[in-house]
Amino acid sequence: MAVLTMAIVMAIGLTTMAQSNTPPPFTVISETAAPPLTSPGISKVTITLLYTGGTYLYNTYFNLIPCPGTTIPISVVSTNPVYIGWITPGQQFTVTYLVNTTVPLNCQSTLEITWGAQYEQSPKAQIPTYIQVAGSGSTSMNFPLVIYGEPSIVAITNTTYLVSNLANPVNIVIENNGSGAIYNLQVSVAVQGASMVPGMSSVSIGTLNPGSTYIITAYLVPTTTSGVVTMTISYNGINQLGDTVSGSYTESLSVVPASPSQVNIYPINSSLNVGIGKLVLGIRNVNPVPIYNVTFVITSANGLALAGNTTYDIAQISPGSTYYLEIPIAVPITSSSASVTYTLSYQYVNRLPREHGRHLSIKCGQCTEYNGHGIHGGPVNTYRGLHSLGINNVCRYRASTSLQPQYNCHTRTWAHYCEPTKYIPGYTELATTQCCSL
Repeated sequence: MAVLTMAIVMAIGLTTMAQSNTPPPFTVISETAAPPLTSPGISKVTITLLYTGGTYLYNTYFNLIPCPGTTIPISVVSTNPVYIGWITPGQQFTVTYLVNTTVPLNCQSTLEITWGAQYEQSPKAQIPTYIQVAGSGSTSMNFPLVIYGEPSIVAITNTTYLVSNLANPVNIVIENNGSGAIYNLQVSVAVQGASMVPGMSSVSIGTLNPGSTYIITAYLVPTTTSGVVTMTISYNGINQLGDTVSGSYTESLSVVPASPSQVNIYPINSSLNVGIGKLVLGIRNVNPVPIYNVTFVITSANGLALAGNTTYDIAQISPGSTYYLEIPIAVPITSSSASVTYTLSYQYVNRLPREHGRHLSIKCGQCTEYNGHGIHGGPVNTYRGLHSLGINNVCRYRASTSLQPQYNCHTRTWAHYCEPTKYIPGYTELATTQCCSL
């Protein structure tokens, strides 16, 4: 008979007695899986077992076979089988695996258990002594392997700034970048430094599956003309296990001023030659923010013929930049002066420009009359400016709400040059145009 004592543990050779290779009982107490954030992904699976057999097991291994007989893409990427070693009757222990698979997962799996020998404790020995009663053996057990996905909620806004004195529509994209769905999703938006119209306490989204998005549009009106508006986006819901999932994001949006009067149009040509040529116009954006979807439309022309399009679309003009528009024209030999009338429309990134309207009528000596109109558009919320642009010598103007600037027209041998003799404080320079005839 082979005897094993605690003093020498496993160091001595063991002699096998008559073996009773009855599979010892094991019970799965619990199974937990840390869900991956992506699918497929690696999940940590922990299985807690209870050994209820009456013998001691030596040199035990636990081999996980996930979802046998199925086509589910799953594999164990950690050490498998897991070595436990010596197991005593009534012992509770855990085995842990890293599993690479798609989620959610729910399949029958197998846990194979092998051991090197079975022992019983001698009741007569003065020190703990173990007697081998059986040799190596194995058993297996089936259990449901369940791995749920985990939602990962992010909130992204479509802008980094707000235009002062406007109801800025800010799109908030709620996206689930995780591996599992979120249920009963509620999103709330709170702002500091701006008012929200209409007021929005919370939005109920419900279920948001992995890879799905939901867009919330909040209209923010800054309460100051400069500084920062702070937006806090909070969310809460439950995951597939019924646990609460919550979080928040904070966005800082700068407040910038913008005005239609900060978009200027002026001719680059100092004069036009008879025949085929080009009229070059500069469209300058003095705003601190870009303008988009710029449309320049020539509605009428005098003293020249248009040789190309009447409508020109410009995708974007950056802050402080000038876009040079070349318009093919033909000037007849009978023309001594020329003018064009145009409309200009554009949008800010949030699709809402400042409210603006202005009418300006200027006469300067023998110079031709110049009329400027500011028209605020309808539902599209775009600024439209209707101007008459004369070609020849330069006439600069300023305007205020009083519309009473003072001008002096200087006679020269070749033309009349018009310029203001006085700038009233608070005036805004709108543009530079040429309006005098040769």
